[in-house]
Amino acid sequence: DWRRQNVNKMVKDVYDAIQAANPAVRFGISPAGVAGTIQSVADKYGVPRCPIGSDWQYNGIYADPLAWLSEGTIDYISPQVYWTIGSSTDYRPITQWWSYVAPFFNRHVYISHSLSDMAAGAPAQNVQYRINEELISPEAVSGIERVSLERTLSTEVTRAPQATNWTGTEIGAQIGVNRSSDVNDAPGSVFYATSKTVNTSGFISYLKNSIFTSKALLPNVGWKNTALPPLAEGLVLNGTVLSWNTAGTGFKYAVYASPKSAGNAAINQASSLQGICYGTSFTLSSAITDATHFIGVSVVDGFENESAIQILNQPAASAGQVVISYPANNSQALLPTFFRWNAVEGAYAYQLQLAYDAQFTNLLASRETQQPEFNSGTILKIKTDIPYYMRVRALKANAPAVWSSPVGFTSKIFGINSPANQSTQQEMTLTISWDAAGPGASYILDIATDALFSTSKMVHTKNLTSVSSYTLPEGTLTPSTTYFARVKVTDGSLSATSATVQFTTRDLDIPVPVVISPTNDANIFGTSIQICWAQQPSKGFRAELSKDPVFPTRGTTLRNVDAFTYCYQFDNLIPDTYYLRVRAIRAEDLSEPSNAVKVVLAAPTSVETIELSPYRCYLSGKGAGDRGLTIESMQADKVNISIYSITGILHGSKEVQLTKGENLIADPGWTATSGMWIVTIRNPEKIYSFKINNH
Repeated sequence: DWRRQNVNKMVKDVYDAIQAANPAVRFGISPAGVAGTIQSVADKYGVPRCPIGSDWQYNGIYADPLAWLSEGTIDYISPQVYWTIGSSTDYRPITQWWSYVAPFFNRHVYISHSLSDMAAGAPAQNVQYRINEELISPEAVSGIERVSLERTLSTEVTRAPQATNWTGTEIGAQIGVNRSSDVNDAPGSVFYATSKTVNTSGFISYLKNSIFTSKALLPNVGWKNTALPPLAEGLVLNGTVLSWNTAGTGFKYAVYASPKSAGNAAINQASSLQGICYGTSFTLSSAITDATHFIGVSVVDGFENESAIQILNQPAASAGQVVISYPANNSQALLPTFFRWNAVEGAYAYQLQLAYDAQFTNLLASRETQQPEFNSGTILKIKTDIPYYMRVRALKANAPAVWSSPVGFTSKIFGINSPANQSTQQEMTLTISWDAAGPGASYILDIATDALFSTSKMVHTKNLTSVSSYTLPEGTLTPSTTYFARVKVTDGSLSATSATVQFTTRDLDIPVPVVISPTNDANIFGTSIQICWAQQPSKGFRAELSKDPVFPTRGTTLRNVDAFTYCYQFDNLIPDTYYLRVRAIRAEDLSEPSNAVKVVLAAPTSVETIELSPYRCYLSGKGAGDRGLTIESMQADKVNISIYSITGILHGSKEVQLTKGENLIADPGWTATSGMWIVTIRNPEKIYSFKINNH
């Protein structure tokens, strides 16, 4: 403790010296990549324990990064997360932890990436592709698909690495993790080492063309109080040279240009930023003219606070004063919530400041948003029962900013109680519980596979009233998967959104799938073959079709489906003999394949031999609550009866001895839900399928 305290004092002395000389200078440290794995240390600072790795630096070199963050003696932290995604010390959960911890103390995090094991060109052949967060073997894609993947360099289609000899797309995937995990408007990266950055063939081009495709300003230091920059003045365009008057010392300038067809509001988009300069002139591209583009300049101070953009050849404007609508002055705000205010016509963005005092000299945060609302849940340092003050200004071209009247409020934090943030080994039928807001409160529970809750990543949404817990139904979560949960509450005039909770489901034994149809040596007429398999745990499935029983790489068609789909139909096939099998997708690889089934596909003819089904199948009973299944059989048979949802999820299965004639299968649990259902009847020779509408 004494050694760590000496280190902490040294860090504080450096920070204080910098603040005295020039508070706009940012001071940060790049510690070892893992901290806070000791439970008592994490508890001391009120943060969750880092879920992976070992915090050797705490007792090894007496470095305590959480102390520097907690004491506010650094502006940013750049942990050396020198591992790859999917490795034993996985980059993803470590970065997600830092992306929570740094904002918790109202500081920025810029992850340090190691390039030491990066190779130029194609990766080693035993790596896997990461496609939509799934690991796919190179043998699972055709040669044409592989070429497309090699050319598609993005965070959505990337290679998962080995420990060594991985390519730059791994860094692209890591930057994607930084961006998706960030809640502080400040994702960032530091690369080690410079020689590896500039000397690895293709890496700089990859970053420019696929990852860092737009210019950007640094994130502003929103916890340091300073006067806001003035508008730029005296803009003149002479040929391609744009010039303006100086705003004084300590400023730089951001130059923007956007097509006039997009309107004024597009002027501050990332694609419009032409560059940053420290002088008072800037040479534009010859394709940019005042006839085709809005051209503007903003003034940026050392804290990265930015003025409104002054547009060339446009008159002065008035931004108008913002009026805050939530929270009300002198009220108690249920947090996290959306702070809201009126929309200002022509405003392209808004700046919000949150402070501990009405004079805004002791700032908590200064953040920008393009909408007339802001999610307070991204400012993790907001605490319960603390008085705060808020004000907002509109950013509008050619208009000096005017702050709204300040609003004072006290806070009451609304949040999820279970599962704990960063928890692991959660069951598939997890119960989520949260704070009860009131007897008539309504809630919306969202579960997604990313922290942004984007539509494509949403797994489950449930509307609830007057309850404060909910058990996720079977078929919602998959094993070994990281999820994010949030709850939105409305109770009269109060509304809030909980802080996001991250949890990971436990790893289940993923068995080899069992094909239930078609049967081996089946004869099918038409141009399609559907393969179905038994319900089982998995992260998804891969159906495989080939004309060769050994399923060679080049001659096999592969199709992935999600975890709760148990059928796939191969269409547009020509008459031939086919072999089908299925694999389960596990956390890091694929299961062994199921037994292959052989199918002879014959073309439909003008005169077909029609095989009559020996069964008729329909629902019986008065309504969904008491319905059973009636099967009329032309013969006595011992059969297996299964019922599936229209998406292929198995809802029930049983062995039944049918008698000739009408057989009532009483099992209301199968048919209590309205909608379309698939019933299969398997006798020793064949499977028959029936589509039933339960309405």
